[in-house]
Amino acid sequence: MSKMVIAPASKPQELFLNSTADICFYGGQAGGGKTFSALMHHLKHANDPLYRGLILRRTTPMLLKPGAIWDEAKTLYKQVDPNCKVKIKDLKIILSSGAEIAFSHFERVDDTDNFQGLIGGPCVW
Repeated sequence: MSKMVIAPASKPQELFLNSTADICFYGGQAGGGKTFSALMHHLKHANDPLYRGLILRRTTPMLLKPGAIWDEAKTLYKQVDPNCKVKIKDLKIILSSGAEIAFSHFERVDDTDNFQGLIGGPCVW
C-alpha cells in the first residue's frame, strides 16, 4: 500500500511553511501555490484540539466558487483525515482532533467587527 505524502512543491512553499514569523507575506502570480500552502499550514496544527485557524478571502464567492479554496480544503483535509467534519453552513472544517479551520470573507473595513474577540490561530489570507 502506498503512503500519501503532502509536502511543499516549491522553495517559496517550503520557506512559508517553515517560517516561525508571527506574520509572513507570501505573494506572487496566480497558480504559484499560495492557497495550497495556506491549507498545508493548518495541517501543522492538526493534532492540537485547541487549534483554531482562519482563512479569509475578500468575498464569500471567492471562497465558494467551483475550484476555489473551500473545494481544495475539503479534498485535502478529507484525504488527511477521512473522519473530519465539513460544516458547510458554518464554513468550517473540524478535524478528528477537534482542531478547526474556519473560512470567512473580509470585504470592508466594517467587517472588522465580525472578528472581535476571536482567540488563537493564525489568519491566512
